Amino acid sequence: MKYYAGIDFAMADVQFGSRNSKRNYPFYYGLQLVYSGEIVLAIDHGKEIRRKGPAAFLTCPEHFYEYSSPGMDARDHYWVCFYGPKTVQYRDEELLRMDPETPFFRLRRPEEFRAMMMQLITLVQEGREHDRAVCLLETLLFTLQADSEICQIQADDWQERFSGLSAKIAANPEKTWNFEMEAKKMCVSLNHFNRLFRKYLGTSPRQCVIQARMRRAAELLLNSNASVAETAMSVGIENEFYFSRLFKKSFALSPSGYRREFRGN
Repeated sequence: MKYYAGIDFAMADVQFGSRNSKRNYPFYYGLQLVYSGEIVLAIDHGKEIRRKGPAAFLTCPEHFYEYSSPGMDARDHYWVCFYGPKTVQYRDEELLRMDPETPFFRLRRPEEFRAMMMQLITLVQEGREHDRAVCLLETLLFTLQADSEICQIQADDWQERFSGLSAKIAANPEKTWNFEMEAKKMCVSLNHFNRLFRKYLGTSPRQCVIQARMRRAAELLLNSNASVAETAMSVGIENEFYFSRLFKKSFALSPSGYRREFRGN
């Protein structure tokens, strides 16, 4: 079809457990996916940026790229290189939008993205179904840009987001909190979520929940006649002895001792 003319593929491949390094101006445009492992990337001799997979980035002939795997941490690296007059249209339509300062794209559905990359690599390597290959390439490029827009969170919004989450935890300490799901809501990996959580709230997600449960337990001990076991269950802890250990660590008193000391009975 005429619509798919103007794009040709130079090469495509995947290397599992790669430690290869590059230092060059590429001849072609490239769509690069580091699905696992870690990569260090610098563009135009700028600062080095480390990123653990899954993460994607674009390369183009206008920039100088240096990338490698740090230490012995190998990576699974997928790539497709392409060229042709239609790349001008891609750039005009921002399908090839890239920022050397923030080159990596977040992936909302990395496994789906990897599967499409593998399909495209197979088509290119076998030299068949050119139109379908171009369609897949455009879908992948669009996905990068769309996911980036959806997941983009301004730096000054992080504090608000994590403060809001902290307030929800304080209001519902008994809830079984799924922080992997909370990370997905913010479009970040669980590891990055944990780092951001500690940065903005000064503690880990697990400790935040424990602190909220202990504060609620202290209120219940002073304002209700519930037993220690009932209090533990009310804040989401089934094991009374584990609850008592956590409580004493937080307040330097056992739950019963805390009640006697501050309620007077």
